[in-house]
Amino acid sequence: MPGNKQYLSYPFLYEDKKIVDFELLTDEIASYLALAVSFTKDKEFKEELIKITELVYHLNPCVRKNTKLEGFELAWLFNKYEKYTYLTKDRESLFVLPYGTKLASVLHILRTKSKNLVRLLHHINVEGTIIDDSLFDFSNVLANYFFVAAMYANKLDGVEEIPFASRVYK
Repeated sequence: MPGNKQYLSYPFLYEDKKIVDFELLTDEIASYLALAVSFTKDKEFKEELIKITELVYHLNPCVRKNTKLEGFELAWLFNKYEKYTYLTKDRESLFVLPYGTKLASVLHILRTKSKNLVRLLHHINVEGTIIDDSLFDFSNVLANYFFVAAMYANKLDGVEEIPFASRVYK
């Protein structure tokens, strides 16, 4: 291990495993969630994002410790996803530019980071580490949640979505 051990910022940084990348990505997602919270005016929405931050930190050691998230945690997040899907059903929702308020923009970043989390779980699984299905489910729902939460954040501030029409996928 290069460098002096007393200066190490994270004990697993020099491991040659994608598990470390998973843990760093969950930490990054939690940090972006904190940024999102700082842009959130709505008290209930803010508390919800804080709870999701905690769930992401609970997700962090699950691969290394071969544990899972609880079913009620996934159900809670999926319920929030369904809530915002309903509240934004009048908006353009299939393909939109990741645009809007500061909060919505951060939530769109979180959406892409969560998709990367799913891909990383897949790579770790392909390498031979058994991943509990709850981790895939939670990470996928997390990405979906951030999409509709971004649209909800825009709706709260009266910002319209900008639809995107692909030239390739028609």
